[in-house]
Amino acid sequence: MAEKDYTKDLFEGMSDETFQNGSEKELIKHVYMQILQSQILETKLISDVAKLKDEVKFLRKQLSRNQFISSYWNHLRYDSRLKQITVNNEFRIDFRDSEMTDLLALMFYKTSMKPKPAKWQTSDLAKRFDNKQIVGLSTPNNVYKVAHRINKRIQDETNISFLIVKPKEFYWFHTN
Repeated sequence: MAEKDYTKDLFEGMSDETFQNGSEKELIKHVYMQILQSQILETKLISDVAKLKDEVKFLRKQLSRNQFISSYWNHLRYDSRLKQITVNNEFRIDFRDSEMTDLLALMFYKTSMKPKPAKWQTSDLAKRFDNKQIVGLSTPNNVYKVAHRINKRIQDETNISFLIVKPKEFYWFHTN
């Protein structure tokens, strides 16, 4: 069934002469009809906006699934002795903060120096660091902040995001 276009009826109708010469009943009827038509238009617009929001949400999901991950071809290595991350055997980022180095030592293998393919829960890590009596990483919030600082430092230096950091967990985009 074809939808009726209410915009024409809304703006057409009584002319200025009809308003001046018309009876009160006709004026009230015309104004009431305009109110009803504007409410119908409002409902239609709200429905159209909701449909567009759903379509945008769907497109965002599709894009996030098909988006190229720029960190895929880059190789990260962490040398715990030198306390630095190497990207593609060319670019080196030094980490001198003890909290960052403690967390990075946990996030990389010692022998191969590659990133571990794990998701780390901030609360579990906080308990582990609290048992080792590392004060700067003893709460989940502190672990999150340090992981976020590591991610920001790598991203600022390389313009590539390697790490996904959320308040309750963090993990590598791609482990190589």
